[in-house]
Amino acid sequence: MLLSAACQAYTAPLLSELQQPSPVPAPLAPPEPLPNSSRLEPSPTPSPYVGLHRRATEDELLRPSPTAFHAGGEGKRLQSKRTDDAPVWHNANEDPRIDAWCPGRCPPHRPINSDDIVARLESSGGNVTWESPYEEGSEPTRCDPCRHRWLFVASLGGRTGSTTLLDMLDQHPAVALSGENGGQLLTALTLWDQAARQDFTAGPWVRGKPNVANLICDLQSWFLDADPAKDYKGPDAIRGFKEVRFGPIDDNGLASLTDRRMPPGDGGEHSPHYHALKDAFHFLDAVFPCHRVIFSDRKEDFDLKWGDPSVKPRLREAWMPILEHDKSEGRSWHSYWIDLAEFTVEKYNNVLRWLGEPSDGCNFQELIHANANLDDNDYDNGTSYFGSQKCKLT
Repeated sequence: MLLSAACQAYTAPLLSELQQPSPVPAPLAPPEPLPNSSRLEPSPTPSPYVGLHRRATEDELLRPSPTAFHAGGEGKRLQSKRTDDAPVWHNANEDPRIDAWCPGRCPPHRPINSDDIVARLESSGGNVTWESPYEEGSEPTRCDPCRHRWLFVASLGGRTGSTTLLDMLDQHPAVALSGENGGQLLTALTLWDQAARQDFTAGPWVRGKPNVANLICDLQSWFLDADPAKDYKGPDAIRGFKEVRFGPIDDNGLASLTDRRMPPGDGGEHSPHYHALKDAFHFLDAVFPCHRVIFSDRKEDFDLKWGDPSVKPRLREAWMPILEHDKSEGRSWHSYWIDLAEFTVEKYNNVLRWLGEPSDGCNFQELIHANANLDDNDYDNGTSYFGSQKCKLT
């Protein structure tokens, strides 16, 4: 009895925290007065996705919001400072920036639902697919996949000037990119493959049919949370990251022609588990419907800081057709190729024009030279490389 009393006395300080109520999912829409009914009433401005196939269920609408909870203090909530996941649905009439960034890629021009995502992958010509049963016609209920403009810098390997490009782009007040993340896109591709190839519907692997569109929401949210920009520039800033590991390329700079965790088997490159060097970009297209990519290259011969010198020619052979295909299809807005030999102020101002900065807006006055001494220094020293000019791209 004394032992029991002692145990209760010892654990008493913990009970107030352990007995806090679990986080209650908050509705996606901003709080409004509720009618005298326990049922949710439809929003006066319905999502552009509602009605295309099916309406989101009440349970789906009550997904957790980006809200932090106190460990104690009667379950008080702290509103997250980040508003990137705010459920603002794309409207071409209200936000023309989306259509300017990725013309014709988002509603109302085309739907973004599970069928559309699967069709995108099947028509890409790559080997990223969805092979298992899924909830056909299902719509995204946790995000608008076209909520953000995305920009990615894909380096063909070390010493291509991609860090300089990252630093130059981040000078713009509308661009908020982050740096390398160890190839998380490839890790996400592996996770996607494991879900897409699980065609078991009974026994120890039993599961229901996934909402593929919501998986896109999950992955976008991961990159927003895992790779925040150093400087927050608002919820509408152009997001993304620069990476060397789009190859797939491992940490030694070696390109691998197969999925890192699923060997190709006897079928070699014809195996359903085979990934070509451009499959990462097919996957990028599915996860980020409204995105652009800049390829950072260096064709001249030089001594690598790390890696295999054969990587760049192989990646160039695999990735250059992406740029050429975009040009032939009238999608020059989607991809841009820059070589370190073109290290001039004029060239970087051409990049600004491609991004959408008007010629009478801001222009670079000088160049950043990141890693000039292989020191990986941080060049964000508060200097404005635009001088006193004001940027107009928002």
